[in-house]
Amino acid sequence: MYKKKILIVENERIIAEDLKRILLGFNYDVIDMAASGLNAVNIAQTMKPDLILMDIILEGTMDGVQAAEQIRDKCDIPVVYLTAYADEKTLEIAKVSGPFGYLIKPFEEKELYATIEMAFYKDQTEKALREFYRKIENLHEVARNLVACESSKDVYKMTIKTAESILDFSICSLVIVEDDKLVVKATSTQTPVGASQTGDLNNSIAGETYKTGKTILKVNLEEEFKDDKNKNGYKSIISVPIGNIGVFQVVSTESNAFDKNDVRLLELLIGHTNEALKRINLQSKLKIQAMHDQLTGAYNRYYLYQALDREVKLSKRYNRSIAFLIVDVNGLKSINDKYGHLTGDKVLQCVSDVLIEKARESDIVVRYGGDEFLIMLPNTGKDVETVKERILEGIKLQNQEKTHFNFPISFAIGSAYWKSNDSTEIEDVIATADKRMYENKKNQVR
Repeated sequence: MYKKKILIVENERIIAEDLKRILLGFNYDVIDMAASGLNAVNIAQTMKPDLILMDIILEGTMDGVQAAEQIRDKCDIPVVYLTAYADEKTLEIAKVSGPFGYLIKPFEEKELYATIEMAFYKDQTEKALREFYRKIENLHEVARNLVACESSKDVYKMTIKTAESILDFSICSLVIVEDDKLVVKATSTQTPVGASQTGDLNNSIAGETYKTGKTILKVNLEEEFKDDKNKNGYKSIISVPIGNIGVFQVVSTESNAFDKNDVRLLELLIGHTNEALKRINLQSKLKIQAMHDQLTGAYNRYYLYQALDREVKLSKRYNRSIAFLIVDVNGLKSINDKYGHLTGDKVLQCVSDVLIEKARESDIVVRYGGDEFLIMLPNTGKDVETVKERILEGIKLQNQEKTHFNFPISFAIGSAYWKSNDSTEIEDVIATADKRMYENKKNQVR
């Protein structure tokens, strides 16, 4: 068992030896005795005692208060004064060094023991509090850094890294709920290879945390789960909800590994994590909204011009072609007049769905105007006709099913393609596709 180390600083040898005898009787380890302030400072720096019993009047030019101040600044070791002086002036001077106790000689042995134990407790509490506030300050810095994260993945990584710096644990994991499953998004470096990447939402501490929205602290899992539910041997856990989207957990193989301060730190961290994830999610939604037509879900003209600029540069670099389809819904005004604008909107949504479904993954479907859509097909030339046929077949099947409307939907299509070595402007190629669409519409009327 570890014995706490004490340094005695006393200029009277007989008193020092008597103190040593008493301390040994209390099962402390007396590492040395010093008679001067300078010697006390040197011993404190080299031997690092847990506590120092300090007389105020010492040999040499440095008194006990001066020695205690240097020890406090250099070593952060608690000092208890043992002195025969109880006058106001001495007390005021002694206060400056921040002592952990002040005993007036002579004193009872039990008074000495109580003072020493209280000094140890006060020192432990103050150091724990300083460490706690240091971690709090660290979390403020983390909050500022999380604001700079541009993706959820970056937030996950920073959360794990920060948790590792403020808490001692065996492993930690960050899980997000997707399709009623707990999906692991990030884990600490100590996580065993092959650990499960999904969890049960209905039969787990993480699931309970997510459903209740409340933090769970358990420090004796071994007693609570005596069956194979705890086959990994974890004995302590903190499980914190990440807003309404997931859970963050830290676990330890030690019993009583965490306390309420650890819970508070983790809740502060995960609070910052949740805000960062909400911000990124909102930014993502706003970005999607900025690029898409709100009614049909197709891209809008704003995005089209960005995509055009990108694809033209790529096509010129790799000598590729870009094809365009212009699709115009037939009779939309008549549908609006006869069935109402809500039905007309549903027709546009239906056409958009068919176009997006039948276009290739690399193609870009844009709502180009009121009843017009444009499809840009990168790296495509004459084979644009294949996509065109798929679209026509798609709307034909839609009409046969008659699941949405009691009237057929039809549209006119025009196509054209641009070659990177062609001097024709992109705008002129799109105009050609538009012209061919109108020709197709006229032919349908005939």
